[in-house]
Amino acid sequence: MAIATCLLAAKAAGRNRVETAIAGAAWDAVKETLRPRVTAFTFERYIGGARVAGSREGVLRLSYPSRFLLDMVRDRL
Repeated sequence: MAIATCLLAAKAAGRNRVETAIAGAAWDAVKETLRPRVTAFTFERYIGGARVAGSREGVLRLSYPSRFLLDMVRDRL
């Protein structure tokens, strides 16, 4: 029983890594699409610093390095 539980946990961990990699690649593609559409300042300040925190049902969840920046993005973009 314990071996089966470990195998299931390992399989789930591998799937999470794959999903995280796919979400990261999707965010990279979004950033490259947005880059020519906004000023360099806007991109660096509001878009470039965001990291993928997760994804679910095709929606990326982003994280920012500070609460201040997160609030700025919520308020302005």
